[in-house]
Order: sequence, then C-alpha cells, then structure tokens
Amino acid sequence: MSHNQESEFFEIASNLAASGLPPVTSTELQTIDVPPYPLLGQTTSAAVNYRKYELGSNGSTIIISSSPEAEITAGVGGLTADGRYILPRLHTGVPAQLDLELAVFQLVHSTHLKDLIWWAVRSGPSAIIKFTREGHLTNLQKVIWQITRQTIPTTIATVKHRDADNLFSREPYLPIPVDLEGFHPYLYTLFLSDPVASGMQHVAVLEHLLSRKYPIGQVVIVAPIASRYGLTTIASFCRRHDIGFTGAGCAALLDSVPPQMYYSPYPASPEMVVDPRLHQFAAASFGPDIHRWCIGGNWTMRYLGTAEEHAAASVEELSALGLTVQALWQLCARINPQTLTDQSITSRLTPYSSSL
Repeated sequence: MSHNQESEFFEIASNLAASGLPPVTSTELQTIDVPPYPLLGQTTSAAVNYRKYELGSNGSTIIISSSPEAEITAGVGGLTADGRYILPRLHTGVPAQLDLELAVFQLVHSTHLKDLIWWAVRSGPSAIIKFTREGHLTNLQKVIWQITRQTIPTTIATVKHRDADNLFSREPYLPIPVDLEGFHPYLYTLFLSDPVASGMQHVAVLEHLLSRKYPIGQVVIVAPIASRYGLTTIASFCRRHDIGFTGAGCAALLDSVPPQMYYSPYPASPEMVVDPRLHQFAAASFGPDIHRWCIGGNWTMRYLGTAEEHAAASVEELSALGLTVQALWQLCARINPQTLTDQSITSRLTPYSSSL
C-alpha cells in the first residue's frame, strides 16, 4: 500500500458504524481431548472446549477455544503458581508466553481448524505471515508441524501507524515490503498470526500483498487475542476481494472500545464466550467494570516487557477509567480460591504456567 492511498479498512469501518456489526451465530459446541504438547514438555492430554460461530450471512467461520491457557490469555483469567487469582492483563512475561503458545496449540486442534490445516498442507501452497512484535509468540509454524510434520514457509510483516485525521486518529503503513522469499507465487491458504484489535493491521498487510499482484485463495487468522470487531473488518475485506476467511481466537470474541477500537475488553454478551459459567463468574466477581478495561492493556509490554513496564504502559488507559494497576490487583485479591472450587471452575482456571 502506498503512503498516500487510504486503506479500505476505513471505508469498511464507516460502513460498520452506519449498519452495526453483523450478527454472530453460535452453531456448534465441541469438546476434544487435545494430546500433550511435547515442545513444552507436557505429558497429559487436556479437555478443551470449542465454539463455532458463523459471521453474518456470508459463511465466514470463527472458532473460539476455552481452556485454562486460553482463559488466562484472553478470558476471565486464572491461577498463578502460588494459588492467587489474576486477570489476563496481570499475567505477563515468559509465563504468559508459554500459556499463549499452548493455547494456540489447543486452538488449532478444533475439528474445523485441524481439517483446514490438513487441507492446506495437502492441497496446495500455503504460508504463514507473523506480525511484529507479538506474532511470533504463537509459534504457529511449530504448532502446525507438530500436527502435520510439514513445515509451512513463514515470514514476518512489520506494520506501523502514523497520526491521521480520521476517526481512529491514525493510519497503518508498512515501512518495508514483506519479504516473500521461499513463498509460492500463489497461495491457496495464508495464515496470519497476530492478535486482532481493530483489524487495521491485518487489512493493511492483505492490501500490501494484493498490490503486489499476489493471489490468495483463503485467509486463516490465528489470533490468541481477538475482537469481534476486528475479525469482522478482516472478513469484510476478504469478502470484497473473493478471498475465503476463517478466524480463530481464545476464550472469547472480545468487545472493542470506540473510537479507535484498539482496547478490547471481555465481552458483555455471554453469547460471545465459550463457557457460560465463566461469564457468570466474571459478572459476579467484577460486575460491568470488566467490560471497560482492555483484556491485555499494552499487548507488547504484557508479553515482552517486565511487569513494571507493562504497568507503566497501562497508566493512560486505566486512569481514563478511574483505575490503576494496583486497583486491579486489589480486585483480584478479593477472589477467594474457595469460590472457584464452590463453582466447580478451579480446573478450568489452572493453566500450564501455574505448575512451573
């Protein structure tokens, strides 16, 4: 995309502002015993719940998973190694990275995604594009290899923002072209690996590829943290260009905070989560406030910085809500682990990192 060309994202966003988000319909609930993930030294399988959604009436599919690792990544939170309950945004650093990677391994074991992955590696050229700076954390290439023993060509895209006079106060651009060395001239399946907030960056990367006359058959978004709004904008762009679309995320289809649609809180609607019991727990524990703060805050700092750096990066967002990081810690401290036991959800909130 050239620097003076406005992204189609903004036209899509304008249309959504006028018409509202299309309906999301839950069509299927599934539980699968996911095998151990040997790359993290796991030795036991895990029962993972999946909910399949249809987006609008165009046949776009979204898969959302629920497991302890998914919930502490982008859901209601979970327990630490010392038995404390914490919200996802307070789960930082390497322990958060490990849970995220395991959550993605579990996510792609849904029947729909696993079938799609096998089709991708058997039926034609496929590739993965990871976004800086969090896209590599999914280790999607290794996760797919663990299932198929096939190595999918992978590269990295850098997308930045600059100030702009629009509703979002910014616009995306790619400072350098995506390096497609090793990619087939045509892709039946393109996997995009990065969290999804507004969807602006994903649309920018797809525009960049199309501007280089790069044919794409279908796009699969693997986003451990994903908003309903962002997946909708990407699906809308794909539909405009006759590209198939599948989205996938962990724990919930998150809400979005206007006008920038960057901050992505836990959803107010119980229909947007996989496990209704966990939505009830969140509502009873935090009330409507949990639908105000972002699930991750500054996502880069959450995973790649220190807890102190992440807290410092959260000040602007939380102060606008009359909150502080310390206040969130205090809210978590009120959650008695016995409450989780009484509600029979302890096992659903005890992630891999709690055993380290």
